[in-house]
Amino acid sequence: ATATSLGLLFARIGSVA
Repeated sequence: ATATSLGLLFARIGSVA
């Protein structure tokens, strides 16, 4: 996985959580 992919995933998780 690329840094951008992880960033987007964490961003979505953080937004939901």
